[in-house]
This record gives sequence, C-alpha cells and structure tokens, in this order.
Amino acid sequence: MILAPAFTVASGSAIASKHQPAYVLMMRTTLSLDDDVAAQLERLRRKHEMSLKELVNDALRRGLREMNARSRPREPFKMKTFDMGRPRVDIDNIAEALAYAEGEGFK
Repeated sequence: MILAPAFTVASGSAIASKHQPAYVLMMRTTLSLDDDVAAQLERLRRKHEMSLKELVNDALRRGLREMNARSRPREPFKMKTFDMGRPRVDIDNIAEALAYAEGEGFK
C-alpha cells in the first residue's frame, strides 16, 4: 500500500491529510487484487451478505493479527520404530533383492 506524501500520522495515531482535521479515522485507497483473491472475496461477500469494504477490512485484520502473532514452536516429528530382525535378503545388492521380491523373470 502506498500512501501519498500528503498523509501523515496524527498524534492520535489516525491517518489524516494535512488538509483535513486529525479526527478523520478512515482512509481511502486503491487495491489491485489478483483474480483469484477477487473471486474469493466476492463469494464470501455474497455468503456473509457483507459489503466489500467490511469483508476486506475483516480479512486484513485477521491476516495482520495472524502475521503479528508469535508462531508456536512445532513439535518435533517422531516416528515409531521397531526391530524387524536381520534382513532375509541381501539388500546391498538391489538386483538380487528385486529378483527375490518380484521373481526371477523380472531380472
């Protein structure tokens, strides 16, 4: 999002033009949406019967909250193992192992 140089952050942390009072709490901007994003927004807008403005603001708030949240440390991947004993086929020789598993006709 690009803000024009005429915009400044007012003391109340509201963005306002230097030509407007600081109590202006909304900003008008243009967003260029990818086709897939626009289609998803339109489907959600119809489903929830919301205006596009409400939906985009809600989606941005949720996304920004998620992006600002600390990520939880992931649990290390654990795989259960068990002893199967010694291999019955010499697995160091691939051709022999395949011949044993698939039959001599596959050599």
